[in-house]
Amino acid sequence: KSKSSKSKSSKSKSSSAATTAAEQMIARAAATTAAAAATADSEADKEPQLFSEDLLSDMRTCLLTLEQRVRDGPGSLTHDQIDEFAVAAQNVLIDMKQQAADLEE
Repeated sequence: KSKSSKSKSSKSKSSSAATTAAEQMIARAAATTAAAAATADSEADKEPQLFSEDLLSDMRTCLLTLEQRVRDGPGSLTHDQIDEFAVAAQNVLIDMKQQAADLEE
């Protein structure tokens, strides 16, 4: 193989590995949540779900946007993606602050 095809191949492998790592993290969180719900015998015995589906979606948006920025570098995000990231991050922050306040009570 030539040097350029080797560098392209290794670059695509590293970017697909980064995508795979983020997807695996999200899949593990979803599987853990689903497994906890599935193992409960009844509604009364179910452990509370740590995060709502909306919050998990916001977390996923944040992680995937950050991953794209790290992988593709400066200028890789559009204004709409940055705005979407800001809204999702704000939602996560509000929820975390609420959970912290609930724990203090």
